[in-house]
Amino acid sequence: MRTGWGVAAFGSLLAGLALVGCGQQGPVEVAKEETRTTSIEPNKIPVAGAPLRVEAGDLKVVETVEKASGKVVSAPRLKGTLKLENVGTDQTLRLIRGEVAYIGGDGKAIPVGADQEKPALKFNSYSSSESLDPGQKNDQTIDVAYPAGAAAAKSVKHIRILVTYASSPHKTQNFEIPVKIQ
Repeated sequence: MRTGWGVAAFGSLLAGLALVGCGQQGPVEVAKEETRTTSIEPNKIPVAGAPLRVEAGDLKVVETVEKASGKVVSAPRLKGTLKLENVGTDQTLRLIRGEVAYIGGDGKAIPVGADQEKPALKFNSYSSSESLDPGQKNDQTIDVAYPAGAAAAKSVKHIRILVTYASSPHKTQNFEIPVKIQ
């Protein structure tokens, strides 16, 4: 009986060692790139306006760089949230377009690179988020191009958010239709 247990234990040991050997892998590949995030202060920027109130928040610049050299691999992007609110009482606001402009210390616009897309805000078309009724709020994601090299140089002193909208009066009318029930 002991030899049966000994053979079974020896067989289990060999099977376990074989499984451990199969589970080993070659050297683990180390990531060559990393995501670098630069915070923007203040982190919440309320802009009082009427009838449209705008607030930008959680703003940061995100770019991918090579770990070894620090060379930028992907173009930097401005990311965050844009909160829009119709504070008017008698108008519906239809959001048409939005754009982000970067202003330097000299008051001049800093353009994004020629290989980057225009920093345009995208409002969801053909849905309730493209128009705001009185008192309605809408949150949008900001994910637009940022001028290459401007994050490291800290040359952007102001971020200008341009929102174009059309307002229309918010009216209610009642109609009476004469009927005859037969």
